[in-house]
Amino acid sequence: MAPIDLKEFALKEQKLSKRLLFPETQKGPTPIWKILGAHYLDFLAVAFFTSFSAAVFNQSIKLFMNTKSLRLAFDEHATLSLASSLLPMMLFSYFFLSYFLNQGQTWGMFTFKKRMKMPSQSFRDAFYWAAHSLFMCLTGGLFYLAKREEWQNLQKHDYLYHEMLLHREDYSIDLLKRIDEQEVVEEYARAA
Repeated sequence: MAPIDLKEFALKEQKLSKRLLFPETQKGPTPIWKILGAHYLDFLAVAFFTSFSAAVFNQSIKLFMNTKSLRLAFDEHATLSLASSLLPMMLFSYFFLSYFLNQGQTWGMFTFKKRMKMPSQSFRDAFYWAAHSLFMCLTGGLFYLAKREEWQNLQKHDYLYHEMLLHREDYSIDLLKRIDEQEVVEEYARAA
């Protein structure tokens, strides 16, 4: 949403037009490079976190290897192979939790200002799109070619519009009423 100079409308006593109050709609399909770029960023983040966790696990096990024979018996490659076998599960968990708890948006999609159109906290939709995202990451983006029409379900997400123009209930406080209630209580305290 473009910034609006409200001074001109206030000075001329004009109403704001509807096209200025609502966000601009996205014209045309989402470019493939934005979808693949968002998934690439997500894959890098999860792969980095998984490898970092494996390295910390390796170092923590090495601390317990006190004798020379234990150090020789310890194989660092075993924990790295464990981390690489857990990568698909970590990817699926990341995508599922991001879609489920963040209303259809991952960190990569946040970077590219995109969001999946899905109901808030929909388990079925989050599971479905997490599986699609997992297959896209594991196939290097080739899965996109099979499900191209479904990936056009992305929408542009404008945080300013959603945060500043969201309808909120206003609960005003009647201060005079509260002051009167407080004075009555103080008078009863003096009488006691």
